[in-house]
This record gives sequence, structure tokens and C-alpha cells, in this order.
Amino acid sequence: YEHVVPRKKDNRPQLNEDELLMTTVYWRHSNQKYSDFRRATTTLKNHQGQDIDLGLVEFYFLNEEHPVSPHKHKCTGKPFNPTSTSTKQTIKEAVKGKQGPSTIFSDIVNGVGGSLNCESVSDIPRNIDQVKQARAKLNFKPKHAEFVSLLDLAQSSIYIRNLQWTPVPRVVFSYDEVLEEIVNNCCKVNSSCVLSIDTTYGIGNKFVTTTTYPHAMLIDCVTGKHANLPGPAMFHVSEKKEDFVYFGQTLVQQNESIENVRFIGSDRSSALKGFMQPLKGAVLVPCTKHVKDNIERQFKTLGVNEKDKKSILFDIFGNTTLSRKGLIDSESVDDFDAKLEVLSTKWVRLDKGVDFLNYFQVNISDDMKVGMLPSVRREIGLNDNFFYSNAEECSHFKYKCKIREHKALTATGYGRNVNVSWLEAINVYKSMVDQVRENIRLAVLGIGPYSFAPEAQHLVVTQKEWSKLSPEDRRKHYAKIHFLEEM
Repeated sequence: YEHVVPRKKDNRPQLNEDELLMTTVYWRHSNQKYSDFRRATTTLKNHQGQDIDLGLVEFYFLNEEHPVSPHKHKCTGKPFNPTSTSTKQTIKEAVKGKQGPSTIFSDIVNGVGGSLNCESVSDIPRNIDQVKQARAKLNFKPKHAEFVSLLDLAQSSIYIRNLQWTPVPRVVFSYDEVLEEIVNNCCKVNSSCVLSIDTTYGIGNKFVTTTTYPHAMLIDCVTGKHANLPGPAMFHVSEKKEDFVYFGQTLVQQNESIENVRFIGSDRSSALKGFMQPLKGAVLVPCTKHVKDNIERQFKTLGVNEKDKKSILFDIFGNTTLSRKGLIDSESVDDFDAKLEVLSTKWVRLDKGVDFLNYFQVNISDDMKVGMLPSVRREIGLNDNFFYSNAEECSHFKYKCKIREHKALTATGYGRNVNVSWLEAINVYKSMVDQVRENIRLAVLGIGPYSFAPEAQHLVVTQKEWSKLSPEDRRKHYAKIHFLEEM
């Protein structure tokens, strides 16, 4: 026998074991032009609601029969065969793994029996692009979702500073203890340590501007020199001067003594100089390599020949191998101006020499007089050697290595991908800083990449003595490290 049950599932009575539920669904063509073309699908379920492998599909016209074109894709406007729900679900799960799109496509095709044994063509993905699109959807995260995640982190963490999302997204990472170390090493009246700042690229669609500072009481066991430690960092999407002013202001807001930084090492970009605006009279110490690179780019722009290039570079930077000093080795600003006047008469006689002299006087000479002469180099402990931002470059390299390591463990697919989210970029940098902080603590036991300078050897504890200390006593001992000052 048969009887009609309510349309809503909640209103249907429980079926007996010998009863089946037959459901018919009526469809019409999505194109209004073929609205009289209909389809009816009939399926069966047992009393437990499980599908029975039996069904009926009926096509019919309300009026006379006529040709009907296949359904067209909404984007391409071309007819296509829809992919079965089960295959789309298989693709969705497969793209979460490490296999590439072509491998996933091939595995799914083989899994349904290939074109020879498949039950339906709809069980086969349309093409490899369908797999790629599924992975792209998996990796896509709306901007508002990123901001919500970052806002949650800012509210629950003390190291996220001054989060801004408008007019442009930017945020600063810093620890209070790191800021205090920068004050102790770079902000005292007699401080000789340089706070270096530089921007790294290729971290997805954002920039990361990091800082490094040498710790006068810590020695790098590999180089035998003061250990250079990672400092605060800014994560941002533009490189305007106001972004770097914001960075400097944020650090000063967290610790007012930061405004007394004596020396800033950077690449001389006008935007990056904005970082110095909130500081009180910090001296810009340009990286010698960056200055040389700027000059050589200008050579290329002007079309200066190789012979004149070598001659001008020799005049400016001298030659340490030949013990010949250059303009950069002038003992005073007056000495610099006098030597430049002599060199000017030489350079103007060179092909393109007048143009280069004008460029040098406008773009290079002032920065060189302020932050690159021997008087400054000696004050920051370099004697007569040049300043290079190697510490920043090394820090960037380590950071990008950690980004790749993170993506290798968490990302889908097999290709190289450093397109990290804001949260990932910050957390990876935090993990790098945390590792350095732990290495500093290990120096107490004489373990790890750092050791204490002779003036701080009183902090070293034997492993036997350390094992006798309570966790509270150990924390008190660690606290002494953060207040080390250059003596």
C-alpha cells in the first residue's frame, strides 16, 4: 500500500521495517528560454533513512519537444559537465596534503577507474585547473578575518604594539626586556652600539622592517665579537616615511628612553630616515655597501665608463690593500670639504664627471660627513674600519629560513611559498626572538652560541650549582641579565 507523508522531515512519522520512503523532486531548466523543459528525480530510502541503490530520472516537456542546449558555465559561458559531489569532496580533501595538482588529478582519475571503467564522466575532474582552484580557495583568507585574528592576538598579548588597520595595516612587535636592553646598550651618553634597521621583502604581500643591536655584555662564540640580537620589528604594507615615523614613535611610547638612541645604522632611504624623526639627535651611520651600491647604480644611469668608475671609487673609498685612504677617511668635515674640492677639479674633466659630481654633492656627501668619517667609526668601536649592516642581513636570512621551515610544515602543496598571513609572519619572528632569548639564558650555564663578556662573568653558574637552585631562584638570576649595562 502507499500513503502520502508530510513534506517537512520533522513532521514525518517513523516508518515500519517493511516500508520505504519514495521522494520525487521536480526541476526546471535554469535558462528561462527552456523553462518548459523539466526533470523529475525519484529516490528511495529505507525506514532508517538510508538511500537505496535504486532511482528514476525522467525528462519531459510541458509542451512540444524541441532542442535544448547544455547548461553553460556562469564564468566562461561555455557548456560543461558538472563534477559529481563525491569527486568535488575528494578534491577538497586531497588539496590539504602535500601533493601537486597534477598528481591529485591523476590519482582521482585512477581511483574512479579511469575513462575506461568510470561509472560516470562526472566522477572525473574537468581538468587540473579545477584542482588548483580548490587549493587556492583553501589558502584564501579574507582580509577582515586576518584583522580579527590579529586583533585577538593584540588583546591577549603584550608584545603586539599599536595595531593599526586604517589607513594602511601596520603593527609593531617588541618585548619590554628587549627595549630595556636597547636602552642600556644604545641610549646612554657613552653608548657606542649601533641600532641597525632595515626592511626585508618577499614575505608575501607585506614588508617586515627589523632591528638589530649589539649587546656589550654578550659575546658571539663563533665570531668572538659582541652578539647582535634581533630587536623590535614592524609589519607593514607600504614604505612611506610616515610608516617609519610610526615605528619610531611606537617604540618611544613603550619606553621613553629609546628617544636617546645615539647611532642608527641603515641604508639612507628617505623613508627609512623617518624612523629617526622621533629620536633626539641620533647620528645616521650608513652602510658602506649600500652607499657603494647607490654610487654604482648612478654610474650605470649616467653611462660612466669602467676606467672612470674605478678611478672615482678609489678616490672616495681608497684601497685598504694598498693602504691608500680615500675621501671617506677625512679626519674632519673641513678636511672632507677641502679634499672634495680638489677631487671636483679632477672629476669634472672626466666624461659624465660633472653630472656625477652634482649627484655626489646632493645625495652622498652630507650623509658621509655626518656618519661615515673616522671620528664616527672610532666612536662606535670600528677604529678605521667601515660600517656594514651585516647583522641585519644575517637576521633577515634567518627569518626567511624560519618562514620556509614553517611553510614546509604547515602549507599545502609542494611548491615554495612564503605567502604567510600577518599572524604567521609575526609568530615566526617571535619564535626567532624567543630562541635568542633562551640562548642568552643558556649562557648562564656556559651552553649555547653566546657567552658573557669578562665584565659579566659573575652571572655564570656551574651546572651543578644550577641544579640546586629552585625555579624561583633561577628566575631571579635570569632577571639580572636584562639589566646588564655597558661598563
